[in-house]
Amino acid sequence: MKDSKDITILLLTITAVILGAMLISSLNLQPTAYAGNTSVKQGDYIMQVNKISGSTDLLIITDIATRRMNVYEPNLSNRSIDLLDQVNLEQAFGR
Repeated sequence: MKDSKDITILLLTITAVILGAMLISSLNLQPTAYAGNTSVKQGDYIMQVNKISGSTDLLIITDIATRRMNVYEPNLSNRSIDLLDQVNLEQAFGR
């Protein structure tokens, strides 16, 4: 009878140590920041931010009224936003 109690206490102790170690390791981790593609619609405009590489972000602004899409890239060296491309959506999709 005593052997089964010893085994139970041993297993509970090992489980407590493992759970305690997992708790301590999860508390010490730095929170990870996640970014996703987001879009916002305001009036006749849809604004979307995309990341195309590790260091390149794009701002895409779609004007619904004129059916045009402009793609901008932030230029950090001179603190400006450069126009990369402009697409006429009516010609591109034929509507």
